[in-house]
Amino acid sequence: MPATVPAPRPQSTEPNVPPSPGPPILCQPGHDGVVEGRRIFANTIKYVPMGTSSNFGNMFSAAGASLLLGFLPMLPPRSW
Repeated sequence: MPATVPAPRPQSTEPNVPPSPGPPILCQPGHDGVVEGRRIFANTIKYVPMGTSSNFGNMFSAAGASLLLGFLPMLPPRSW
C-alpha cells in the first residue's frame, strides 16, 4: 500500500508582523522613571551589604565549627 502524503497547506499572503507594543509603564501618567530608578538603586544598595554580611556569617560559622568539632562540617559523611 503506498504511503499517503498530506496535501500542502496554503501559504498566507499576510506578513508575519507582531502587534505593536504598548507604551512603557514608566512613560504612563503617574509614573516617574527617575524616581522609580532611584528607588530601585536604593534597594540594591541596601541588599548588597546584607548579602555580604550573611555570606561572611556563614563562612565564620563553618570555620568555627571545623575548629570545635572533630570533623569538617562540609565534607560528606563517608569521607572522614
